[in-house]
Amino acid sequence: MRRYYNNRAHLTINPTTHYDNADNLRRQTIHHVLQLLTTRQAARSLLAVSEHFHRLRSLSSLWVTRPRQD
Repeated sequence: MRRYYNNRAHLTINPTTHYDNADNLRRQTIHHVLQLLTTRQAARSLLAVSEHFHRLRSLSSLWVTRPRQD
């Protein structure tokens, strides 16, 4: 089992705990963002991140359905 360390997060590469670690990191990140930003700033940043992921999903769908050249 390999371990990677970050200044704020410790992630263990293990299939059974990977999602738990990702969820914990997400919660820690949101907690720190809320400590640093005002409520309005945090809301706007979360909306921007949400829009970014929406665009990535759209691009991914376009890429998968693109015409293939053989």
